[in-house]
Amino acid sequence: MVTLPKNAITEDLSKAVIAAMTRAAEAEILPRWRALSADEIRTKAHDWDLVTDADLASQQAIRAILKSAFPDDAFVGVASGGVEAACFVGCHV
Repeated sequence: MVTLPKNAITEDLSKAVIAAMTRAAEAEILPRWRALSADEIRTKAHDWDLVTDADLASQQAIRAILKSAFPDDAFVGVASGGVEAACFVGCHV
């Protein structure tokens, strides 16, 4: 388990995350809402672990926005899996 330092989640970080999520939802999620085709949905590690093109695109958009605002911070994204999802404290991606 990773324990964050006290006050690690600042008001600036919270506002940046909300803004990034809003922008990604507007650009990537809402246009695809209830309109995904079967080839835009696949599994990750297990048959029950689904990921869509909208998931991946929104994660990529959120990551880009947050990395530009917080370039020295790590980003943990679950949609893409792999190294990025395993990256926690001290990881530079």
